[in-house]
Amino acid sequence: MVDEQLTTRSFLQNPYCVYRDLRKTAPVHWSGNWQSWLLTRYDDVAATLRDFRSFSSRGTITRYLDQLPVESLDKVRPLYEHFSCGQVRLDPPEHTRVRAITAKAFTPGVVEKLRPRIEEIVSSLIDTALPNGKLDLIADFGAPLPGIVIADLFGFPRADRPRFKAWSDRIAAFHGTGAPDQHTVMKSQEALLEARKWMGGLIDDRRKAPREDLLSRLANAEEEGTHLSDVQLFSTCVTFMIGGHETTTNLIGNGMYALLQRPEQIQRLQENPSGIDDAVEEMLRFDAPTQRAHRIATEDIELRGRTIRKGDFVQAVLGSANRDPGRFDDPDTFDIERRENKHVSFGLGPHFCPGAALARLEAKIAIHELLKRMPNLRIEDPASIEYGPNNFFRGLKSLPLKFDKIQ
Repeated sequence: MVDEQLTTRSFLQNPYCVYRDLRKTAPVHWSGNWQSWLLTRYDDVAATLRDFRSFSSRGTITRYLDQLPVESLDKVRPLYEHFSCGQVRLDPPEHTRVRAITAKAFTPGVVEKLRPRIEEIVSSLIDTALPNGKLDLIADFGAPLPGIVIADLFGFPRADRPRFKAWSDRIAAFHGTGAPDQHTVMKSQEALLEARKWMGGLIDDRRKAPREDLLSRLANAEEEGTHLSDVQLFSTCVTFMIGGHETTTNLIGNGMYALLQRPEQIQRLQENPSGIDDAVEEMLRFDAPTQRAHRIATEDIELRGRTIRKGDFVQAVLGSANRDPGRFDDPDTFDIERRENKHVSFGLGPHFCPGAALARLEAKIAIHELLKRMPNLRIEDPASIEYGPNNFFRGLKSLPLKFDKIQ
């Protein structure tokens, strides 16, 4: 059965075969293992993401936690409270109000001003690896890069970057397991409480002495006519911590993994560096960094002969929509020159990822420089490559690479 495959190691390594079967035979599928509807065709996913009235973002993560036994749920009230609010868990018009604050940090003009700093970070990370002739693209490059960028954007102390990266990973871990696991949930809450204590001190500091950073803007939002409660503020900050790390790290890792398995496409990109824009879009489509978007039905909905009841948990499978042959020609082929490429990896509608432009810019600079400065870049041991255990955020555990040293 397809449902049984969702909890297997093979699904973690390659979910796309399962998605293909679902699109063909059960595009609106009730998963007993995940206690949710899975929508796998592009048109259904796109419509769901745009329709916040019928498919709400409120309660999506807490609904997941509600599957825990009552005695376990009582122990994770702080985690439950955290995932009850914040930008990602809101619908318009409240979502619009909160997003208006954070969106100012990610306008095209603001993001473009970050280019020199991103280039500096990328260059520094590559300089460190060059004498060795090898690097782990995830640990040595893909993870540190967005961590440093987000730290700079928020004004977090640089010395604390490893801490909030670790917190981000642990907080995000529990809702990437398919079904709630009490041990993982408790570990997520421990990280949440540690991060909350740390960030609380920073927020107090910004309220007393604001700086030119995103944390100050959020902490003092009431001055702009919009007030965020402490819980909303913390939840929104953690959302950006997680999203800023996971999406970009996975984009660089998954994208380079796909590219490095196809030397002819590397050559095409090196011959035409301006093709990096299309290449990054294809990386996003082919192996989406975030695989699903959560929603809850606000009314009974008939869809492809199935009835989604009011209150049902619905997962729009972004990774499947991006491989739908009804939308993309030859969707299982990785093609950096693909032109018609309106993927949904950053979502659609009100919850389109506000950091999309920043993630794209980081990936373009990173991939261009890696190929330019590391001759004959290649995977050290292709047989050893594994994806991580989080099936919501799809990313590699590691990607050891080798390259020719420049004499």
